[in-house]
Formats: sequence, structure tokens, C-alpha cells
Amino acid sequence: MLNNIEAYRKRMGISLKELADSAGLSEADVFMIETGEKAVRLSEACKIADALNQSLDYLFPRGA
Repeated sequence: MLNNIEAYRKRMGISLKELADSAGLSEADVFMIETGEKAVRLSEACKIADALNQSLDYLFPRGA
């Protein structure tokens, strides 16, 4: 699944570790979600969106 997590995270100057810590996920999980190697669960998507203070629709655009 394509997403905007990595681009937004980098634009905000947030490291992978910082996002993982804020979202309560492992760095490996966040990396695999960013790269599309892992299917994201709704609970994980919500944690990432909350940590980045961004909407799910922005981070996970429909039709992507």
C-alpha cells in the first residue's frame, strides 16, 4: 500500500525512531509500513496518524 508517511515524517524532521517511539511501534514495523512491505493494521495506522498529528486520509490516500 502506498502511503505518505515517510515523505511527511521527513518533511517534519522526525526520525524513524522518534515516530516509532511516539506511536508505540517498533522501528522495523514503521519502516515496513512506510515501504509497503507490511500491510498496516487499522490500529497501527491510527497510532501513526496520531503521532504525526495528521489524518488517515492524508497518510493513506484512497486509490493509492
